[in-house]
Amino acid sequence: MRRSARKSASADRSRRPPRRWWTAPWLHGRNIARTLGIGAVGTWVVAFVASPAMTVRSMSVQVYGAAEPHEIRAIVRSSAIPRHTRLLQVRAGDLERRLAQWPWVAGARVHRDVWTRSIRLSVTVREPTVALECSGRRWELDDEGHVIRPLRRGQRLTVVLAEVPVKIVQGQQISSEEILGGLAAARLSRAVPCLRGARINVDQSAAICFNSIDGVEIRAGDAGNLPTKLAVVQRVYDLAEREHCRVRDRLVAIDVSVPRHPGGLPVPREDRFAARRM
Repeated sequence: MRRSARKSASADRSRRPPRRWWTAPWLHGRNIARTLGIGAVGTWVVAFVASPAMTVRSMSVQVYGAAEPHEIRAIVRSSAIPRHTRLLQVRAGDLERRLAQWPWVAGARVHRDVWTRSIRLSVTVREPTVALECSGRRWELDDEGHVIRPLRRGQRLTVVLAEVPVKIVQGQQISSEEILGGLAAARLSRAVPCLRGARINVDQSAAICFNSIDGVEIRAGDAGNLPTKLAVVQRVYDLAEREHCRVRDRLVAIDVSVPRHPGGLPVPREDRFAARRM
């Protein structure tokens, strides 16, 4: 039975007419139209990209934020592209990564305009919020801990003094937990009126201490539960204002390391009498 079936199948194959090249499916009318259409579109795209008419005509750089003149010049040099570059051949990702290597650049975006054959580059500069003093040097940092540049003159920033032996490198992000706790304290203290402008000290045990403008020392302990601790400090100042007195006349230091049980160091009697006489 099997031999007969095989013989019949081979006989049927031999009876079939030979397949000619002009009977291939891709030579049918619809398939030919599709193939030609795809080829025409591909040719048009290649011609459009490589055409000299699509050469970049102009390029503008917009810098958002306060940057030094030499920093702006560095941004302009890094954004330069070769002459006769086609518009669609500009790799936006490579250009953005090239600009992101500068410590003062937070981000960059490339915008193409096909009709005017121009490129517009938007660069955002990091905004310093903290002046960090560490290992005998001063640096400008943002809230995320990026080291932007050495501290410039005339900058009014929250000062964080870190007594931690950490090597600070421009362009890198701070990884020390002690310094990050000080940065968090500086960020949260902006919303507390009594701590605005206070100098922040961070020791090797990660203990945070605020030296307020009125001379009162505020000991906050570690960076845990900082919002609650600062709220307790503000409550103390609010109570003193209701009683029409100043906190510095009664307390030398306030301890909120345990916010449920805050404490304070009173002013010595001699200083109280001197303050009353004044």
